[in-house]
Amino acid sequence: MLNLLSAEFSRLFKNKLFWLSSILVTGVGVFEIVMEYMDGKSMGTATSLDTSFFSFIFIVCGCTAVFNSMFIGTEYSDGTIRNKLVVGHRREQLYICAYVTSLCASTAMMALWFAVYFTLGLLLLGGPVLGVSQMLIFIGLGILAIMAFDALYVFISLLVSNKASSAVACMLLFIGLFVVALVINEMLEAPEFVQDYSITANGVELMDPLPNPRYLSGIKREVYQFIYDFLPSGQAMQMMTAAVLHPIRMALCSVVIAATSVLAGVRLFKGKDVK
Repeated sequence: MLNLLSAEFSRLFKNKLFWLSSILVTGVGVFEIVMEYMDGKSMGTATSLDTSFFSFIFIVCGCTAVFNSMFIGTEYSDGTIRNKLVVGHRREQLYICAYVTSLCASTAMMALWFAVYFTLGLLLLGGPVLGVSQMLIFIGLGILAIMAFDALYVFISLLVSNKASSAVACMLLFIGLFVVALVINEMLEAPEFVQDYSITANGVELMDPLPNPRYLSGIKREVYQFIYDFLPSGQAMQMMTAAVLHPIRMALCSVVIAATSVLAGVRLFKGKDVK
């Protein structure tokens, strides 16, 4: 197992896509800081470190969707997975090594984002509005959400032998989850009442507020909120808007997604025909 991990880490740090993804994450971080700073200067408004800090979840998950599928897919196309099985490595070892390597790649990208934001960000944007404890909770939730995304990507990449197909599937999953989260967010943000008005000879007159038919209430609202908390993309959006309502539930959901994906992936990978 240690030899497998050592070989995977060696291959990771020699992988051009990993370094390109890391550079992209760093570049986006610098770009967001500079844009926040320039917007604050032009509009004369105060800026803070945490305005765009938690967008690292979106950026890192987007990069790892491509990286994981290509990195693991290369082992299929080069016949490396088959060779590892021939020399006696167990399939569960291969799966766990792939997931650990994926987590290490994500961690390295997150570390670069944190380094950029906590150096350049503090200089240009100032300190965060969130308290230290709240900031640490949000960062922890973000790491768990990325762990859940990685588990899903590895699940797809190891069960879909074709590198191009797994890359498309991972990207579609990434985009689809964030689209669903956006839709649910809009539904939850719908106001309970809407302002009505009428146009008269004297101009526009405001009427009494009317109940909004799109407002979610009761059990229906609880169900949508649970889905929003359950999806790692929904968790990411809540952190980006600093509107986290159920941090413990969100953390448990990420752990459940990651554990379930790994366990199911190992079971299915054992029965996969690796040519």
